[in-house]
Amino acid sequence: MPATLHFFPAQSGNETARLDFPDGRCIHLHSSIQPEHEALSLRETPIWGETVILLGVGLGYQLDRIDFENAKRVILVDVHADLLEKAAQRLSQRINQLGCVLASQTDRLLRALRSVPQSTVQIVRHPPSVHAYPRIYSEVEKAIVQERQASRKSTYSRTDLKKKVLLMKGRFFLETETAEALEQSPLTDLSILPYLEHAPGSPRESAFAELLEREQPDLILSIGFKGFDPEGRLFEMAERRGIPVAVWFLDDPRTGTLAFEKTMGNNVHAFVWDSAYVPWLQQRSFAHVSTLPLGASAAVFSQRESPKARIPLSFVGSAFTMNSPFMQKIKNSFLWDPSLQPWVNTRVDALLAGQLNALTAAEGKMPFEDEKNRIWLANVIVHSATHYKRAHICRALTDEGLHTIGDPEGWREILGTQATCLPPVDYYNGLAEVYQNSEINLNITSCQMPTTVNQRLFDVPLAGGFLLTDPQADAFQLFEEGQEVVVYRSVEDAADKIRYYRARPRERASIAQKARQRVLGEHLVVHRMQHILNEVFRA
Repeated sequence: MPATLHFFPAQSGNETARLDFPDGRCIHLHSSIQPEHEALSLRETPIWGETVILLGVGLGYQLDRIDFENAKRVILVDVHADLLEKAAQRLSQRINQLGCVLASQTDRLLRALRSVPQSTVQIVRHPPSVHAYPRIYSEVEKAIVQERQASRKSTYSRTDLKKKVLLMKGRFFLETETAEALEQSPLTDLSILPYLEHAPGSPRESAFAELLEREQPDLILSIGFKGFDPEGRLFEMAERRGIPVAVWFLDDPRTGTLAFEKTMGNNVHAFVWDSAYVPWLQQRSFAHVSTLPLGASAAVFSQRESPKARIPLSFVGSAFTMNSPFMQKIKNSFLWDPSLQPWVNTRVDALLAGQLNALTAAEGKMPFEDEKNRIWLANVIVHSATHYKRAHICRALTDEGLHTIGDPEGWREILGTQATCLPPVDYYNGLAEVYQNSEINLNITSCQMPTTVNQRLFDVPLAGGFLLTDPQADAFQLFEEGQEVVVYRSVEDAADKIRYYRARPRERASIAQKARQRVLGEHLVVHRMQHILNEVFRA
């Protein structure tokens, strides 16, 4: 039942309005102090649609600074006729083609859209109005979208087999490589939403809606939910248009999923780099869950003529020391208390002994009952275990000529001031040379990965380097042991194989080249993109 609409003077002397509902709720459509200042909240909203539909208008204060110059027509939609009349009076001198439609007269609105089938349509919401009548405005918006979809199907048909993919792209890991793979693929047309260029909220929603309207993508792709809003507005827009969303998780998917699962809808497909997390994800509301390992970029790690190797043994990576900013950031993400450290240490010992893994570290009796705190605490356990694992292996191999690259202060804390601890190198400019110029590249997998392999398994051979790695179940599925990958199973075994292969450069080169051919044939990011397309559109 509609609320009773009241107009009254604000403290500034200008008129304002509120809605009083029969159940006692009271919702103010504008400020009761200075409603005229609300124009500042939407002044940066770009108007890109030829037809602009304002869902909920209030008294129109919020529209005063919006530039409607690019719009051919503006349609006001509201539950209350009095609000439509007042808002129309406010806008009539700025907009030539201005229409008013009651929310109960959706058919009239749809007829207006049918009269301009080629017009781009932009929807701008008035949050207080939508908050007051969420079901009504949701149904209006759904009807608009369905009308647009039906109109396009009747007037437009695609003759090619390419899929249009909208990628949420910022500066996160593998986003650039993913964009390059989709751009180069003959099977896809790429559109990009540079989400960091649009502030969360209305600016990003507007940019997202414009791309959906203009590009009409078949799929939306995000790395780990990057670019999406926890409130679910972007998910809602995609779901209303029937566009599937694919999320590729490149680390622990649980914290991100907990933040988005209540708003993400039922059209989201999850791809996770480690199969151990699949059962947990399958208990969520994803449309589909699949394992998808990491992949490499030939553009970044192309093989070049390498000078004579100068580093006998290298390890590229962080030490994950207990007081590092990385560990502090994890602890700041939940209800961490230093008194938990002895309890964490016990779990770390069990994980390193093989009695627990990244998922089971959060099981059993724990200081927290809720899932969020349990998972963040498990992250402390997992990354602490990674620290001890890396420290143990690197200490044992220091005499083999070990050079660590990255986190020099952390490594000197572990290995001593006499150790060779070099500063980090840029992933895109310098890392390939490190891999090429090392006789042996050591790999120590994070405890976050129970079964899968990390990026080094693909990047090192693609750069032309030789890799010695710890045993991960997926390594033996992706590469042939002894021919394409060399595995150590203890620090003693690692030391023996380091000496063996350093003395046999031709054998190292042969293994590295075979691994490179395997990566080029099966493990590039472009191969991963094809897997996503196959899974989403086959599901």
